[in-house]
Amino acid sequence: MPKLTGIALGLHDDGSLELVAASVAHGSGPTMWHAQQDGPNGDWSDWYPFGKPGRGGPGRPSLKQHEDGRLEVFVATGGDQAVWHRWTTGPGPDDWSDWESLGKPGGRGAEGPVALTMLADGRFMAVVTAGGRVWRATSPGPGPQAHWPAWSALGRPGGATAMAVAALENADARVEVALLGETAIPPTGRGGKLWHRSQTGPGPDDWSGWEPLGEPGGHEAGIPVFGLQSHPGVGLHLFTPAAVGAVWHKSQHHHSDPSWSGPWEALAQPVLAFGETAVTLDTTGHVFLVATEFTGNRLWYAAQVRNDLNTWSPLSPLAMVPEAPEDLAALITPTLHLNSDGRTQLFVVIRATGKLYQLTSPAKGELPTVGRTWPHP
Repeated sequence: MPKLTGIALGLHDDGSLELVAASVAHGSGPTMWHAQQDGPNGDWSDWYPFGKPGRGGPGRPSLKQHEDGRLEVFVATGGDQAVWHRWTTGPGPDDWSDWESLGKPGGRGAEGPVALTMLADGRFMAVVTAGGRVWRATSPGPGPQAHWPAWSALGRPGGATAMAVAALENADARVEVALLGETAIPPTGRGGKLWHRSQTGPGPDDWSGWEPLGEPGGHEAGIPVFGLQSHPGVGLHLFTPAAVGAVWHKSQHHHSDPSWSGPWEALAQPVLAFGETAVTLDTTGHVFLVATEFTGNRLWYAAQVRNDLNTWSPLSPLAMVPEAPEDLAALITPTLHLNSDGRTQLFVVIRATGKLYQLTSPAKGELPTVGRTWPHP
């Protein structure tokens, strides 16, 4: 029985959502799966096999829509340690290209999810960590294409080992990259300091240097996640769970100013540790955040209250994911997207068993609280 390890959500041109999942290697069968709504806001299909990119188990997939409406999926695999991609060729569940390899960045094994962003001219940029450094590749033109130019190094700050990376285009189409750099092994596992660098122009070498974002509240940071700018003129948001009981937040002063706000702000500080975060924009254009616990089966949420960057609701309990004795209560890969009707879709994976759990808003503007467990592929 395939055990899911990562998921991604994307929006088709007709307004229906696509769900892509990775699983551990299961014999010679597929290691990727997908499902699709039967139309905007519709019911979900059963799982369809999505092939086996490369060798070994795939990591967490990434999914993004092109300007022409087609979706493209990227994943790094554990066997050949290359980055693979495929894209939609039509509206049907089988209308996808074959898997194509983008190779190993700099000849090194790719690690972790591929961060995807779009340039001003419609080309995709993929950013990934490999060999302790950050690498980027850019598609040769707008729209999906099989073969890309070689990977280029974005390096790493000082002696830090690159562990996880986030990337997103700003309102003026410059790309911002945030890096979790490990300088020591913290007690909670993966943690370290955060750094960032930004595009400064259209050329391939037009980048700022790496600049430190520090440790939120003096604690080891977790995996960074960017939030979209919610209103004109506002820069990006950056979130990270810290090793000690809080989700922390920074924001850019303005989309044309790559500098970030002053001290890290804690959205809340209950006596527990958080694992991973996910964000989306709600129907009012405000940022909505979901966080998993480091060891528990509860989900938490916070939301912007006003256009003011640092005005947030308290981080509050959202839902308790039902657990069987074998589930061990750890949730991973929280993933958010809005239905065409504005209802929020939230998916998480139960780490121990690889089960998928879905939460949906009962109506527009309401929290995603209606839950169900999906069958294994």
